[in-house]
Amino acid sequence: MNGKEFIESIKLSNDIQCTIDSCDFIQETNMLYIRGWVFSIKEDEIKFDTTKSNVIIDAGLSRYDVYKAFEEKYKSSLYSGFLLSISDVQNKERIGFKLSAGEEVVEYQLDISKIVKKNKKYRKELYKSVFNRVYFKRGINYLKRNGFKRFLIKSLEVSKRLFFSISNTTEVYDPTIAYFKWMDCNEVYDETIVKNELSALKIKPLISIVIPVYDVEEKWLRKCIESVMNQYYVNWELCIADDCSTKEHVKRVLEEYKNKDARIKVFYRDENGHISKASNSALSIANGEFVALLDNDDEIPKWALYEVVSLINKFPQAELIYSDEDKIDTRGNRIEPHFKPDWSPDTMLSCNYITHLCVIKKQIVDDIGGFRVGYEGSQDYDIILRASERTKNIYHIPKILYHWRMIEGSTSMSINNKNYAYLASIKVLEDAIIRRGEKALVKEVEGLPIFHVSYFPKKDDYISIIIPTRNGADILRKCLVSIYEKSSYRNFEIIVINNGSTEESTFELFKEYNQKENFTIYDLDIPFNYSKLNNMAAEKAKGNLLLFLNNDIEVISENWLDELAGQAGREHIGAVGVKLLYPNNKIQHCGIVLGAGGVAANAYSGMGNIETEYIFRLNSNYNFAAVTAACMMVRKKLFFEVGGFTEELAVAFNDVDFCVKVLEKGYYNICIPRIKLYHHESISRGADVTLEKIERFSGEVKYMENRWSKWIKSDPFYNPNFSLKTPYFHIEESKARKPFFDIKNKSE
Repeated sequence: MNGKEFIESIKLSNDIQCTIDSCDFIQETNMLYIRGWVFSIKEDEIKFDTTKSNVIIDAGLSRYDVYKAFEEKYKSSLYSGFLLSISDVQNKERIGFKLSAGEEVVEYQLDISKIVKKNKKYRKELYKSVFNRVYFKRGINYLKRNGFKRFLIKSLEVSKRLFFSISNTTEVYDPTIAYFKWMDCNEVYDETIVKNELSALKIKPLISIVIPVYDVEEKWLRKCIESVMNQYYVNWELCIADDCSTKEHVKRVLEEYKNKDARIKVFYRDENGHISKASNSALSIANGEFVALLDNDDEIPKWALYEVVSLINKFPQAELIYSDEDKIDTRGNRIEPHFKPDWSPDTMLSCNYITHLCVIKKQIVDDIGGFRVGYEGSQDYDIILRASERTKNIYHIPKILYHWRMIEGSTSMSINNKNYAYLASIKVLEDAIIRRGEKALVKEVEGLPIFHVSYFPKKDDYISIIIPTRNGADILRKCLVSIYEKSSYRNFEIIVINNGSTEESTFELFKEYNQKENFTIYDLDIPFNYSKLNNMAAEKAKGNLLLFLNNDIEVISENWLDELAGQAGREHIGAVGVKLLYPNNKIQHCGIVLGAGGVAANAYSGMGNIETEYIFRLNSNYNFAAVTAACMMVRKKLFFEVGGFTEELAVAFNDVDFCVKVLEKGYYNICIPRIKLYHHESISRGADVTLEKIERFSGEVKYMENRWSKWIKSDPFYNPNFSLKTPYFHIEESKARKPFFDIKNKSE
């Protein structure tokens, strides 16, 4: 229930500014959650009061959006967020609230019965909107146009949305609340048990925690150092380099802690050299087997090194380890968790998604020469990329082991801060491309702190575009026209597989396009089998690159073939996909999440763009587990190396199955969201609902579950802390699933 429905009942004063963002009443548990923001223009302290006694108030939450909305005029707005959790709320209850600041008072009442009433009305309207003659006819027409597979998938999709809407009309996903619940479920450590486990470990490496320090505020420096001293794991050393700080408290604090704990070592630089030189000075006094990177105002939780060393004992070959992280404001509130994928080399070229906590084998750090001067602001990005080129033993711990401090002037608060860091990132990426012997351009993504690396196709790349079709001349014509008229890359052929067309208009279209030198039609009149049709066409294709394309695709981005070919030609890349949009510009596909909704689901399907994405997923090149074959490019050699499409999967999941076969061979699949195509989803095949088709679909589901169980249980590119109820990167509020490396290791 959106708070805007209640805003009119709040008597706003000239001083107190207040908004309710969401008001969620959970009838099953009689819990009411109210989320919003409030602050005093006069900077007076805000006091909450309510007619209910059983209220938990989380106030002073960071609201940087409010701070920006008021043009950064009022500092109190920066920590104006609140979350009220009220238990034992009854359906017919009226709850009174009072907010006061100095002499100003705001009062309002919340009528729970109105919320419940609106929910009932909403459910009634929802049933009416779905179960009527108009939608019944639309359903039958959709079945005739798209075939049983798509009808079944669409029906399940609508049913899920309907069920979710009816049963959770007031429980809208709120990432802040979800993260609070996640912390309660997943950050439960018994100190006695942890220490017993640590004492039993065979490998107990010395970990050197490297901190460059310069003029940091005393309170943040103390919190940073103490977060290390509080670690459950004790075999560490803290290597601090003071970069000639000008503030007198820095040396005093460092000396104090140095005298407290012999594991703390300090290097005092004679001159300020900036962060790369300071970090190298800290490295010069490090004796550990591993190096951990920590900023001088950030914190790590007590269990951080315990988790790192536990992984090292499980996988002694590990040489580069990273964890998930969140942000922590100046009041200690933890927000904006970054749940990361397992090692994703191409995602890493879009942005430094690893950042913190990062632990690297000291020998590798020494071999690559430590931190490079001239890359300040992105020195961590640079060293991680260079280290990743020296090892394949890269492991991800899907737990929050780092808290990135949000303070004024920090990049954790705004991408506009430290602009030199953004420019340094471009230099880091350009160096990496040259070092790796690749040809590409690093392009900025307007308004976002990410990059688009655009690779050039090879001179002799020839693309075979394979399009299966049956009737539907108008649909196919739109597809062909868009390819010929909009494609900037011209070195291609089009192979149309005619799968039993019967309409004269389709044959006339074939005759028209057959006059083109790079257009070929093959007839294969067999019962529809997507895999068999495409495998046959691939055998006949002349190109070294194969592009599988649905006949209902329409080109938007003119450079689509250039970008696809540039990526597909890279040695470590498997299948390449793009962002597909419905005609209303909502997302149809931007990568596939394994396990979501069952076997797999399209990421963000049906959603908008930037306003719904999680950490730039919809705008940066991203290593997904799979991409749809509605538009998928792959090297012909690799296609046959993995055996092409599995012909037992005639209709469903053949693209997912193919992509997982590619992953099993050690390649990475990638989606390029900067390239957009329309997917009209008007496949020209008709189909009847038959028992045979239901059994076929059920068999394909069983095939996937039997063959790819470990991948479906834990997609390595979809963090186990995300829910599988949807493919929207929503935080799982209960216990996290097992990480992929645990499942894979156990099964092998």
